[in-house]
Amino acid sequence: MRKPHGHPGIRGPRRGFTLVEILVVIVIISVIAAVILVAVNAAGTTGRQRADQATVQGLVVATEQFSQQFGFPPPLVQDGLQSASAGAMTVDPVLIPPVSSPPPSSGEPIVTPPSSDRIRLAAVYNPGIQQNRRFLEGLPPGVGAPSIADTIARYEIGTPEWRDANQRYSKYTLGYYLAGAMPAALDGVDGPGMVRPLADGTFEGVKADSADPLETGGRTTSRNRYDAFFDADRGSARLVREYFDIEEYRENAGDPELTIADPSTQTDWRHAAIVDSNDKAFRYYRWEPLSDGYGIATTATCQLNIPYVLLDDEALERLVSAGGGGAASIDVTGGDAALRGASWAIVGAGPDGLFGTEPVETLRDRLPTPETGNDEADYRALAKTDNVVGVGR
Repeated sequence: MRKPHGHPGIRGPRRGFTLVEILVVIVIISVIAAVILVAVNAAGTTGRQRADQATVQGLVVATEQFSQQFGFPPPLVQDGLQSASAGAMTVDPVLIPPVSSPPPSSGEPIVTPPSSDRIRLAAVYNPGIQQNRRFLEGLPPGVGAPSIADTIARYEIGTPEWRDANQRYSKYTLGYYLAGAMPAALDGVDGPGMVRPLADGTFEGVKADSADPLETGGRTTSRNRYDAFFDADRGSARLVREYFDIEEYRENAGDPELTIADPSTQTDWRHAAIVDSNDKAFRYYRWEPLSDGYGIATTATCQLNIPYVLLDDEALERLVSAGGGGAASIDVTGGDAALRGASWAIVGAGPDGLFGTEPVETLRDRLPTPETGNDEADYRALAKTDNVVGVGR
């Protein structure tokens, strides 16, 4: 039988990839890379969220230990509140000088003055002073019983009343009273720790004159010294002794375009804060329910005066829409019993670095369009979704 003709040892031409095949491979590689990138980003976000949750829980425990030790929660340090006019700082948030007469009455909250010219203190909001108390209640300075309408006005997003009520927080409280980051001339201890603090922000027996030996009731401060309640340099948290955040400055000023030529000149804003993995400071919120002194019954959860960042957005929307007539039937805490009984909270901005109280222009620039819509309330609700929160009383 004859073999077929051919040339032994010579193969036919090799077939290469077609353009379509190459494009298919590129698409497949792109899809795989996108999936991997999304997974990596999600893992990073989850990791930051867990780290922030661990820090917030540690701060909550430290706050509870502080309260058990001294009988009151950490004082709310004045944290750079902006004046309604000219954008000026109302008071130095760390040291306030001695005063020989009561501070002048103004439209801004006041803070506890020093009890003598030889004592320094952190400027704190003292519930025992009426103007301070109304500030902690989220109310404007003044007298008289607030109506339901007055309390609801603070939850109408974007209004001046809403912004003022959302300034009831402090970064410095955490750095000073929990991490003990105040200087020795202020709290009696050079480095982490402090001598016994008092509810008005002073430290027992600490003298302002650094040339004098620090004394506490005739005893050395070492006999009345307390270690820091929170190690600010553990895990992903760290203590920044000269913290400044231009976005927060804009938030408190109500001016999204505010610029500062030289941030180092803003000494009132450069103080110790505990920051998260995004270098965003944790906030300590402090509030008071309506005082018994008003002679009215608290019938609605909105009268608990809880700051906006902690509340249920859908319930707040119903509250504002219903007005005073339906306020008592709307639970702005969203059924959170712990929050209803709380008087303070530790809040982290979460992976997106936003609390939801920033200027809406900032939120629109940094967030995707919310699925619920594109109104200001939608953006604020979206920014709040990854906030990390712990509460107590």
